[in-house]
Amino acid sequence: MGGVFGKKKDGDGGNKSNHNDMEITAHDRAVLDLKNQRDKLGRQKKKMAANMDRLQGMAMELVRSKQKTKALLVLKKKKVIVSNMEKIESMLDNVQELVDSLEFAARQAEVFDSLRTGADALKDINAQMDIDEVERIMDDTQEAIEYQNELSNALAGILQPGEEEDLEAELDALILDEAADMPSVPVAEPGADGIEEYSYDSDVGVVPARSSAARSSGRVAMEAS
Repeated sequence: MGGVFGKKKDGDGGNKSNHNDMEITAHDRAVLDLKNQRDKLGRQKKKMAANMDRLQGMAMELVRSKQKTKALLVLKKKKVIVSNMEKIESMLDNVQELVDSLEFAARQAEVFDSLRTGADALKDINAQMDIDEVERIMDDTQEAIEYQNELSNALAGILQPGEEEDLEAELDALILDEAADMPSVPVAEPGADGIEEYSYDSDVGVVPARSSAARSSGRVAMEAS
C-alpha cells in the first residue's frame, strides 16, 4: 500500500509541475473574463431577439382579433426589449474593442521582449570585439594582401609602365661605373713587335687606346665647332 500511495504522490507532484508551467497570467485572465462576458451578452442578445419576434407575432394576432389595447401593451414590451438590445450591442462593441486592445498589447509586449533580447545579444557580441583589435586585424590583413600582390607580380615578371626604362638606365649606369674602374690592359697587336694599350669606350666597347683618344678628340672638336 505504501508503494501505491507513494506513486500517487509522485503523480500529484507531476501535475503540480505541469500546472506551474501553464500558469495563467493576469493578462490571460482578463482576456478570458472579457470573452466570457462577450459570450454571455451574445446569448442574452439572441434570447432578446427571439422574444422580440414572439411579441411581434402576438401583436399581429391581437390586431387581427381586434384587441388593440392588448396589442399596444405587447408593442410597448417589444420596445423595451429593443432598447435593451441596443444597450447590449453597445456593451458588446466595448467588450470586443477591449479584448482586441489587450491582445494587441500582448503582441506589442512580445515584440518588445524580442527587441530587448536582440539588443542584449548584440551588446554581448560587441563587448567581445575591441575596436583597437579590429583595426589592428584590418591593418594586418591589408598588409598581407599588399605583400601577396607584390609576390604575385614578382613571380609573374610583371613590370609597371616605366619600370623597364628605369631598369635599363640603372644597368647603363652600372656598366659605366664598371668601365671607369677598369685599368688599361696592354695587349700585343698581331704581327707587331710593340705593345699597345687598350681601353673601354662606352659607345663601342674595348678599343685601342689610340683609337679611343682619337674618338674623344673628334667628339671634343665637334662640340667646340
